[in-house]
Amino acid sequence: MAEGLSASQFGVLRLLADDPGLTGAELARRSSVAAPSMNEMLSMLLRDGYITRLPDPRGGRGIQMFISTSGLSVLVQATPLLAELSEELLAGIDATRLADFFELAHLIADRAESYGRVDVS
Repeated sequence: MAEGLSASQFGVLRLLADDPGLTGAELARRSSVAAPSMNEMLSMLLRDGYITRLPDPRGGRGIQMFISTSGLSVLVQATPLLAELSEELLAGIDATRLADFFELAHLIADRAESYGRVDVS
């Protein structure tokens, strides 16, 4: 990936570009990753200057995340590369099969979300 960022990190930048001010917990839910993994990713993005953070104005201990100018620049530069890669990966696959795949992926994601968290302790 461009700038040495992973696809997951680009996904977080995209989420923050589209919906600024999300908390780490909200980003973890939307990215379907565990909170500790998201916190580690956010620490790296913060360290490298791709995001900034501010206290949540709703109060409590929440911290809102925002994409920085550097993060937005990297995202803008990488978007055409990611689009090209996606086109290459999907090239030659019938449109009906792709539509079925994405419909099934959304159905699985919706079902997984409806189960919530499982307590294994």
